[in-house]
Amino acid sequence: MLSTAQHIIEEIKPVFNTRHNKNELMLALQRSLQRYNQWDEPGFRETVNEFIAHESQTTCSIRLGEEDLRAVWMG
Repeated sequence: MLSTAQHIIEEIKPVFNTRHNKNELMLALQRSLQRYNQWDEPGFRETVNEFIAHESQTTCSIRLGEEDLRAVWMG
């Protein structure tokens, strides 16, 4: 599970470098996570969500709340 989460984190890292608008960031994350939205292993989404929340805040100055983090998996 951790290696899968790490793989996804590596895959979505570039998304944060070019997104400065919340809607744009959310759409890019939804597209990137689309193929993983059926995965429901314990702790998997939490690990990825922690990374997303941290990167969006530090790199893009965009705060994503719990509802936003749930929404990125619905793409």
